[in-house]
Amino acid sequence: MASTRPDDATIRDRAYRIWEEEGRPEGRDTEFWMRAEAASTGSSQLKTLTEPPPDQAGIGETARAKTKEK
Repeated sequence: MASTRPDDATIRDRAYRIWEEEGRPEGRDTEFWMRAEAASTGSSQLKTLTEPPPDQAGIGETARAKTKEK
């Protein structure tokens, strides 16, 4: 079964609602558009936009721990 892509007006409206819910931050318009598009299509891309890749998850914590050990 093929999924249909929502029209731009639908995505724009959803992105605007997400932007408002997030406190209207500046400079993240592409993120909100992609999140709205993923939510509108039921795509799993939403997860990839909000979580680091598995091989990079926790890198910051490991680096901070090593710095504290020195």
